[in-house]
Amino acid sequence: VKVHVFRPSGRRICTVVGKDEEYWTSPELDFCSCRSYYFGSLSSGRLCYHLKGAHKVIREGSFALFEFADCEYDHFIEAIINDTSKNVLTP
Repeated sequence: VKVHVFRPSGRRICTVVGKDEEYWTSPELDFCSCRSYYFGSLSSGRLCYHLKGAHKVIREGSFALFEFADCEYDHFIEAIINDTSKNVLTP
C-alpha cells in the first residue's frame, strides 16, 4: 500500500500494488479501481482484497509514504483516471 500525500494541502491518495496492476483505493470510502470492485464488490457488498489489505496496512501504519507538491496533484489524478479506465474497460 502506498499513501501519496500532496503538500501543503495534505490531500491523500492511496494505491495498492496488486498482482498485475496498481490500483487506486479510498479506504475511507471503501472504493477500489480494480475490476473485482466494479464487477463483484458493488453487487455483493464484500470488499476486494486490495481494500482489505489497505485497511489492514493503514490501521497498522505499515504503508509506504510518498510526498508530492500540490502542483503535481492534477497530473497524478489524470494518470490514475487513465489507468483506471484501461483496467475496467479492457477484458
